[in-house]
Amino acid sequence: MNEQRFAQSLIAALIAGAIAAPVVAGTLVAPGSSGDSVNKGLEVAPNTQVRDLDSVNGGIDVGDGASVGSIDSVNGGIDLGDNVSAESIETVNGGVEAGDNLRLRGDIESVNGSLDFGPGAEIGGSVETVNGGLSLRQGGIGRDISTVNGGLDLRAVRVGGNIETVMGRVDLLEASVLSGNLVVRKPTGNSNWGWGKKRVPIIVIGEGSRVQGEIIVENDEAEVYVHEKASVGKVSGVEIRRYSGVPPV
Repeated sequence: MNEQRFAQSLIAALIAGAIAAPVVAGTLVAPGSSGDSVNKGLEVAPNTQVRDLDSVNGGIDVGDGASVGSIDSVNGGIDLGDNVSAESIETVNGGVEAGDNLRLRGDIESVNGSLDFGPGAEIGGSVETVNGGLSLRQGGIGRDISTVNGGLDLRAVRVGGNIETVMGRVDLLEASVLSGNLVVRKPTGNSNWGWGKKRVPIIVIGEGSRVQGEIIVENDEAEVYVHEKASVGKVSGVEIRRYSGVPPV
């Protein structure tokens, strides 16, 4: 999310929150058209093809089998049915929940919201979050995953790029494969938003999972657990802890 777009979205979110305008029922987006709404949600009917969707202070609901362009939301959740395809997703102060077999050609970017995808999701680009987690089972992400404070729960997932976190927990489980590096950055500024409680980043590489690149840890308080039947590349900055059975943490 570029800095100008992020600043605009954040300002809009603050203004919308301050005004506290009521949100009314969603507007149905006509086939072949775009949807642009303020203080009102947007809805896309099942098996419908539409163009871009943009909402401020209202949610976006896309029905099963629909195809859309880019999806942008400020102060509203995004709910995608099964077998939905989209170009890209950006959200500020709203989570994204998708059913089975999501097809996303580009990137997904979230500031304050969790990303929860059903089985079979294929994301062609990168995933970037700040304070929201990512949950994905049996799918693929073509490029990088990055987060500051969000947890990553990846099960039977292929990641084509790197994974980078600051204070979030990373679970790479059920024979997941990371093609690139796994990097734990050193926290700076307000990265450790724990409301007074100090957080420690935890990395778990489960049975059958593989990190084909390196594990690079810049935070000496991080804990890295690797199953005895998992494989990882070169490790720097931390002493890994081998385990068997279920993860110890």
